[in-house]
Amino acid sequence: MPSIVLADDHPLMLRGIQDLLAAAPDIEVVGTATSGGGALALIKDCAPDIALLDIAMPGMGGPDVQAELVRADLPVKVIFLTATLSSKQVNDAVELGVWGLLLKEDAPETLLDCVRSVDSDQRWLPREVMARVTPRQAPTDSLSLLTPREREIADLVCDGLSNRRIADQLKTSEGTVGIHLQNIYRKLEINNRTMLAALRLRRREGVDA
Repeated sequence: MPSIVLADDHPLMLRGIQDLLAAAPDIEVVGTATSGGGALALIKDCAPDIALLDIAMPGMGGPDVQAELVRADLPVKVIFLTATLSSKQVNDAVELGVWGLLLKEDAPETLLDCVRSVDSDQRWLPREVMARVTPRQAPTDSLSLLTPREREIADLVCDGLSNRRIADQLKTSEGTVGIHLQNIYRKLEINNRTMLAALRLRRREGVDA
């Protein structure tokens, strides 16, 4: 059962999200906050599996909280919830390694699926949202630098598989998969799985970088 911390500066929205999650028997809300600072304190105290954060909150927004979590090397999986999503916000979220991006208008229908997917190590990054990503460093043709095995691993990462599941599927070790991933990141000049997924998606759909 995943544990979750919620943060949104709109009390009605926060209550609505909490009620949606509370109705699910396989999800536990361990704390709520109306600010990014409050969310960060809760995450440090409660060590939840997932943090569902509004992108735009006064003072410290979701991306600021995520950046602090990355610096502190805390393993919580972050999902951003937002009313609107600009290309810059998508880019920033991808570079921070966010696990999910969810529009508030879609929350009533897809919130539970999103949380369950992220809890199962599957990123929730809708294709229509990821199409807005403009990789700032690596052009899509740099994927040709990858070896066949690296391209295979890149595809499996984009399918949402964890290192352990990739290792099981390829009949190798997690350490070997990790080494391949570091080589992939170095060649593509990126630094996380979300950026890799965005780059591969744009290549598959023929979107110019």
